[in-house]
Amino acid sequence: RLFAQAASAAAAIPSADPRREWYLERAQEGTVALSVAPGSAPALSLAPWTGPDLPGSIASTYKYRLVVTGAPGTRVGLATAGLPQRWIGSFCTDRVCAPFRTSVVMPANGVKVVEFQVVPTTERKGPVNVRIDATSGGRTVATVRKVVNV
Repeated sequence: RLFAQAASAAAAIPSADPRREWYLERAQEGTVALSVAPGSAPALSLAPWTGPDLPGSIASTYKYRLVVTGAPGTRVGLATAGLPQRWIGSFCTDRVCAPFRTSVVMPANGVKVVEFQVVPTTERKGPVNVRIDATSGGRTVATVRKVVNV
């Protein structure tokens, strides 16, 4: 809960502040650290992407670092919802991108980092609500929401 509050506080920092992304990443890492303990429920964390762009990224794309946690060997399905009509949510792992949904197998350390891209294909002003759901065994196990200001 405290790391979620830290993430909210970091998100309120003006985007021009060079430390904003650093605070968001630290809050995300704290959330992830708490959710990799044995017996913990799967978790999702979403923060601005700070790594190198994957092939095919374009300047108008909104890029995020999606961290998925879960028991090693577990298959976790990821799907996005809430995007404006004709916008594309793309999950990129291991240099392969999949639009709207994908699945990942959790590695031995229980943490998988995915580049999540939102590709706007139409003009829009104002906030866009993005939701990512994680499923395992046929049920939703975690959800993360993000408001993208365009």
